[in-house]
Amino acid sequence: MHAQQGKTNIAAIVVIVLIVAIVLIALPLWRNHRIAGHVSEALGATDAAKVAVTEAATVHGGLEHVKASELGYNAAASVSPYAARVSVADGGRITLVTKGTGATPEIQLLLTPEQGPTSAIIWICSILVGEADSVPANCRKMAATKVPVTTAPAATAQ
Repeated sequence: MHAQQGKTNIAAIVVIVLIVAIVLIALPLWRNHRIAGHVSEALGATDAAKVAVTEAATVHGGLEHVKASELGYNAAASVSPYAARVSVADGGRITLVTKGTGATPEIQLLLTPEQGPTSAIIWICSILVGEADSVPANCRKMAATKVPVTTAPAATAQ
């Protein structure tokens, strides 16, 4: 009778150990997935800035002529519960600083526009601050790999 009870106790302990192991593996993965979802939503707040850069590049004859001070971009229009700040620099580079995503420290991304071979603007996403596991897959940039985020019509020389 005692041997049967010992087997039952061992089986219960094995089940508990397996459950703990699954939780210890799944919890960080779920956390990173949740943070990446929030960062992805924050990236949507850069859409207005991308449009402003694309229009300026078209009007002024290329990305090299884009000046942040001349853009018709209103930072207040970039509303998102997860975007603390969206700013545009000369050349059309867009910086996104997140908030409330659950990441420590908060994620900061740089979106760099480049003229593609078809004269389209390709947005390259780079991580300035934060862990690669905490950003959407399309923003995980390897050392020398360019990862397009979105494309838009590009400027034509006038």
